[in-house]
Amino acid sequence: MKDAAFVQAILANPNDEANRLVYADWLDDQSDSRGEYLRLDVALLDTPPLTTKYRELRDRFLALRAGIDSTWARSVSFRRITSIEGLVHYLREFHRSWSVSPSLDSAIIPEDLPYGLSLLYREFGALIDLEGSRTPFGTQDGLVSAHSLRRINKMVEFAWENQSNWSCRCPVEEKDPPVYSNAADAWDRPKKGFQKVCDSLNHFLITLALHEAVFSSPFKLAFHQTSPAEILNVPCRPLWLAGKYVHDDPLDFFAVPEEDVILMEEGPWWVGSHSEALRDVLKKGVKPV
Repeated sequence: MKDAAFVQAILANPNDEANRLVYADWLDDQSDSRGEYLRLDVALLDTPPLTTKYRELRDRFLALRAGIDSTWARSVSFRRITSIEGLVHYLREFHRSWSVSPSLDSAIIPEDLPYGLSLLYREFGALIDLEGSRTPFGTQDGLVSAHSLRRINKMVEFAWENQSNWSCRCPVEEKDPPVYSNAADAWDRPKKGFQKVCDSLNHFLITLALHEAVFSSPFKLAFHQTSPAEILNVPCRPLWLAGKYVHDDPLDFFAVPEEDVILMEEGPWWVGSHSEALRDVLKKGVKPV
């Protein structure tokens, strides 16, 4: 069996960890350091975040990643996102071209934040704190920086629209609370104030973070085609479907595992990437909006 066959087996069933571990055994037999990398890739999803053991595994994983081919690493690490931990694993790869270290002084992060928010601030706090017109967590809408979190009536305001037309809040001291927003006031009358928009903060954070991953991409295009198959000349795979956001229409996300390409259906199809390789995966003759 060759490398390509192992990679295709992983992509055929990307959330089955057994295929990765079998591949890791084969790489170990070849004295290939990618075997250790692949085992760490699996171990990170099995280790509780916010622990010393997790940080040790992550640091070793990132050190090995620096010397590994990007196409291979993206392919074997691709999974359909099913949890907030899976989101962190995906974004660690997708946002790896950002030069800012994701570390943030843990003393800045309130101890009573819900788990999902705390995890994102600990993993990507410095990226969330970036200011400017294009940041990985705040180009269109965005997460509030850890320094700017506000407490209002036993809730924390953690996200807002880039022109301050609406914001989002959730109760503190709950692991996965519901999310409330006044976004409908931006387009509905009469105003109703904050209403529940999602039963799960973690679900909402996954949708928000992927939404911003698309819009923060340095290379992005929009299309009016009806499916990814009409836009791309390579296969893409579901990443996160029926994502609940501040409006009623769910958002669907897809990705091209071999490339840093992400797609979002939000009216038009948005396609984003960190590299000019985006144009190489578009079908010949397809025109952006």
